[in-house]
Amino acid sequence: RKTQTTKDLTKPWAELPLLSSPSPSQIPTQEDPEPEPHSAKTTLLLDDSQLKAHLQPFNHVCVREYDALLRAGDLGILGRERERGEEVGERGVGVGVGENEKDKGEGEGKRIGKGYDPTLLAVIGILDEIKGQSNVAGWIRAGGLWGPSSAVAGVVEEDKKKMWFDHEPTFKYWVRRGRGAVDELRVELVHGVVG
Repeated sequence: RKTQTTKDLTKPWAELPLLSSPSPSQIPTQEDPEPEPHSAKTTLLLDDSQLKAHLQPFNHVCVREYDALLRAGDLGILGRERERGEEVGERGVGVGVGENEKDKGEGEGKRIGKGYDPTLLAVIGILDEIKGQSNVAGWIRAGGLWGPSSAVAGVVEEDKKKMWFDHEPTFKYWVRRGRGAVDELRVELVHGVVG
């Protein structure tokens, strides 16, 4: 039986020390900002429930729940990879996240949705954007989650009633951005599905 919980970010903001200083490997400069307390400007809450984040809604990025249907889809892909005799190692590594045979080309042409659930890639894309923002809550409140499509193409009000991940152009944008961030860091992209 589930119990509804509320996440109140004022509690960790009050308990956590100032934002950490640069790591010792970084050489401090005159331009380094002074440490600041954690606040709505610096905090992002990832959760699959809007209700839990109602106290600080502009610090919340709602993500799609990884439910039985999504899991079944990922397991189906894993099974098909095994049937085709693709290399699937101990960690369940095979075709990349959100890819299929048509997706293996470079750049913007990659399609999403035929491969493993790419939600975490989209989250990486959002985090990559947020690291350059001075105010997380302000960015979300201003529609930042809708990506450049909201500014360039003018996301229709009806679309804004959807969640960002249900708006296909927005979701694809963040997945591509996440893929780019992972590539830039030279991190191997693996799906991690076991079953």
